[in-house]
Amino acid sequence: MYKIGNDLIKRVKIGDTEVKKIYLGEKQIYPNVVEQINGEDRTEWVYNLPKRTRTITPWTQDLYGDGSLGEKVYGSPYLDEETAEISYKNGDWNYTNIESSGARTCIKTTFYTFKDGVEKTTKATETDPAISRTETYSYSYLKQSRTLSIVYQFSDNYSYIIDKGSESGEIAVIFSATFNTTTIPAAGGSITLQYPTNQYMTWKGTRVDKSVPLANLQLVNSGTVPTGFSIGSQIVTAQDRQKTLGDARSCSVYLQAIATIDGESFTVRSNNTITITQSGNYLSRGSGSVTTNPTSLEVISGTNYTVQIIPSLPFTYNYSSGATDTIYSLGALELIVNPLVNWITIVNANTSSFTMRCTSGGTIGMVEVYFVYKNAINIGAVMSVHRIG
Repeated sequence: MYKIGNDLIKRVKIGDTEVKKIYLGEKQIYPNVVEQINGEDRTEWVYNLPKRTRTITPWTQDLYGDGSLGEKVYGSPYLDEETAEISYKNGDWNYTNIESSGARTCIKTTFYTFKDGVEKTTKATETDPAISRTETYSYSYLKQSRTLSIVYQFSDNYSYIIDKGSESGEIAVIFSATFNTTTIPAAGGSITLQYPTNQYMTWKGTRVDKSVPLANLQLVNSGTVPTGFSIGSQIVTAQDRQKTLGDARSCSVYLQAIATIDGESFTVRSNNTITITQSGNYLSRGSGSVTTNPTSLEVISGTNYTVQIIPSLPFTYNYSSGATDTIYSLGALELIVNPLVNWITIVNANTSSFTMRCTSGGTIGMVEVYFVYKNAINIGAVMSVHRIG
C-alpha cells in the first residue's frame, strides 16, 4: 500500500468509483507488488523403462498488496529424467519341454522402483539350456534288467533326471582265475591265485564300459579234491610227494567272488576252470630190494611151480626236494611177464609167493615181479625161467 505522510492509502476513488489498479506505463504501481512467487509446471511422467521423463517449465508470479496475482511469466522448459532401481525375481523352473528343447524355462519378473515409490514390472520367459545331457544305465544283476535315466546338467549344478523305465536282458560278469603257473613242483609246494584285473560285464552279450569291483575272492573246488591236495581260499598246496616221474596228480578249481554293480552285490564265478597239477619229483631209490627163491627155474609144461618172494625192508626213496620216503611194508602185488614170453601163466599170487605154470612153446623167458607202492613206484625183482620139457 502507498502512504500519504504517515497515513496508509487503502482505497483510491474517482468520484464514487473505486480505482482497482493504477499503472505507470506498463508497470502496475497500485496496488503495489509485495512478493514474487516462483513455481513450475510439470507434465505427467512418460515411462521408457528403466527410465521415465517429464517436462518442467519454471515460472514467476507477482503477489500484490491486495492479494491479487499478476500473470505468470514462464521461463525455458527443460527435461527431467530418472532411472529406476532394478531387481529381479524368477519363478519356478519348468521342465515340460526339456526333451525336445534341451532347456528349462521360467517366468522372470523385473521390478523398476523409482524414488517416489512408484514401481513398474515387466515379465518375460527366460530359457536356460542344459550344459550337458547324459544317458545313464543302472544295472541289476539280480533282476537281469537295466534302467535308463537321462540326466540334464545345468550351470547352477542342478541335475534334472528323467527315468525312462527298465528293460530285461542278460547281464554277465566276465573274469578269469589265473595263476603264474599251474604246476606244483614238490610236496609242500603251493601256488597262489593271481587277482584278476580285467573283469568286465556284458549286457545281452555285448561288453559294457562299467566298473565291476570284486571282493572276497576265493577258490572253490570244481569237483572232488584228490588226496594230497589242500585248497585254501586263495592257495592250492601239495601235501604229499609224487612217486614217479610223469605220474602227476591234479585238481580243478574255479574262482568265486562278490561283484558289485550300481550298489548291488552278488556272487559270481570265473568263466574258466583251472587244473592244478603236481608233477612227479622222484629221483632214485636209496635202499631196499626184492628177490625170489629160486632166482632161476627149470620147468616142465603143465606143472605148477611156487616161487617165494623175499623183500628186504625198509625201502627208501630220494626226491628232488631233498626229502626221503621210507616204506616199511609192501603194497598190492602185480606180476608182469616179459612181453616176449607167451608160455608162462601166473596161477595165483600174494605178497609172499606166486605160482606159475609153463605151457608148450618157448625155451627160456624172464618173469618180472613188481610190487606197486601208492600206484606210483614199482618195486620188483627179475627171475629167469627155462623150459626143459
